[in-house]
Amino acid sequence: MNPTLPPMHRLRVRALPDDMVLRVLDQLVEGTPPEDLCGRLYERCLLLLGSGQCPPDHPVWAQACRRFGVMQKGVGLETWQATFRAFCKEIALFSPRIRAMVWTFVRGDGAAVPHEDFEILLEIFTREMTDWAELYPLVCEALKHFGLRDPETAEFVRAWFGGAGEYGSVEAMLQLIDGHPRQGVHAVVKAIRERGDPVAQRLLPALLAAGVPVQTMVNEGETLLHFAVRMRNPYAVAQLLQAGADQTARNAEGWTAAEAAVKQVMQDHHAELMGGGFAWANNCWDDPNMQQVLQLLWPEAAAEWRAMSGVERHAAVRDGWSPARRA
Repeated sequence: MNPTLPPMHRLRVRALPDDMVLRVLDQLVEGTPPEDLCGRLYERCLLLLGSGQCPPDHPVWAQACRRFGVMQKGVGLETWQATFRAFCKEIALFSPRIRAMVWTFVRGDGAAVPHEDFEILLEIFTREMTDWAELYPLVCEALKHFGLRDPETAEFVRAWFGGAGEYGSVEAMLQLIDGHPRQGVHAVVKAIRERGDPVAQRLLPALLAAGVPVQTMVNEGETLLHFAVRMRNPYAVAQLLQAGADQTARNAEGWTAAEAAVKQVMQDHHAELMGGGFAWANNCWDDPNMQQVLQLLWPEAAAEWRAMSGVERHAAVRDGWSPARRA
């Protein structure tokens, strides 16, 4: 670094006319990832305008707040700069996981937030059982601006349960989710979770056919197909496979859906061993739903498991079962 140059905060790009400086600041705000604005904007503003030239009422602060999804000055805050700083202070108090979720929304990528993470944000920012909305009002405003809303609206409930009978309305649900992808995902996850429910069985194939993406993430690394395995729902597994779900996708543990099914079958048998004294020797534990799931995803493994005696299953669980690979 040249020692004859003044400090960076005392420099100003004087060769640029004022309107050009404003355009540069505009590009800076719009082109910088929002999660980086809190730490960089003031420094860059000083660099462009010079010391003392980034006052609290400068338009750049309002523009940065709008980039965050904060469209009004905070309550009791007189300037946009104060609102900007209050937002940055609020979000810095969150855990890294919650902070990452919020920044994903603020970047406009809310659809990329896994469903159960979305549910966490709903629980802490929009539902009455917590006071986070009061503690972090600016972040709450930003999330609502970028689409954090409870998908289970009154219209959703009516479409699910039906207004005039026992069964829900496929047509009403499809109309409701048109243009509202988060409601579509919520409906699919609900249909998978509610195994055996007649409404769920009618809605699931219709929702997938309507375009709810089968690659939707329920948790980090957990696809709808993995989730259907976790929910022990063979009907959902069959529908997802028919819709083209990726059987090679791996979850956070590194397992495909088929491998997750094998692990679940083994865990079930181990749990029965721990809870029952002799059940393992008499084939007393066989969850028919998991057996069907395994049959759909890995028929060779399902056949191998069925052929084992209770003693052989006990040994397989104890020693680590490695079924024959699929052809």
